Amino acid sequence: MTSNKAGSTVFWVLDSPDTTRGLAEGGYETEPSITCPLDSGHQRAGRRIGDLNVALTSTWMADFIWRWAGITPLLPERTLTLFRAAELTGFDVRPVTVRWKVRPRQPDPEDLTPDSTPGVAERVVTQTPVPRLWELVVTGWGGVAPPEFGLRLVESCPACDLKEYAIFMDPERLIDERQWDESDFFKVWPFGIIFVTDRVARLAQEHRLRGAQFRPLSSLWSGDTRTAGLPLSEYLPAARAREVSKRLQQSHDAHIREFLRRFDDTD
Repeated sequence: MTSNKAGSTVFWVLDSPDTTRGLAEGGYETEPSITCPLDSGHQRAGRRIGDLNVALTSTWMADFIWRWAGITPLLPERTLTLFRAAELTGFDVRPVTVRWKVRPRQPDPEDLTPDSTPGVAERVVTQTPVPRLWELVVTGWGGVAPPEFGLRLVESCPACDLKEYAIFMDPERLIDERQWDESDFFKVWPFGIIFVTDRVARLAQEHRLRGAQFRPLSSLWSGDTRTAGLPLSEYLPAARAREVSKRLQQSHDAHIREFLRRFDDTD
């Protein structure tokens, strides 16, 4: 692995390799979808309710399992045990309801879009225990994107309250170690990227963990992008969001104060 520094500390982007996509299907319940009377393109899911419910499409078990590229991996017991033994910080876990996706005995002749991951044969399912999985929940805080990134409101819908922001992305200046809480897993607002320290990458390398790749910061895109600019209560678990809010309220930095004014919805 090549050196990958922001300041004096080595950081990596935790991401999903192509080889492990599609191993789990499913999701979670949400509150009623938000519909907009002015613009049908503004329709979006409501807030999440409850834990994940997934169907595994293969008995092959990686050490990180991804439902969608780069978004919250699922961890088998072995991976979680290693993380806890190494005393890695900046994460919590949520239980996952797991079942096998059983392959139909006969394909549906009327199915014009057959699933690329048909599932596990029924005879295999009856002989193979369902593994226990945990959803990785990142609680580490890497701070707010610096003011030079120029977050600016570009759309605000009066009917459904959808807001979209434009922001400039500079990977080399994204992580400000003065804001980082020194967690091994963390995010930098407003990006959904999972960042990890070198401790995580080296642990994965030492134990040959499968199902994840550790990319240098330089591999991230550079330039203008769009973001929903989620409030703290949707960006971090509720209790952690309140902790971060209380800590940030001690800051005299004008950029942080403006962030709190616009995006802190914790009580």
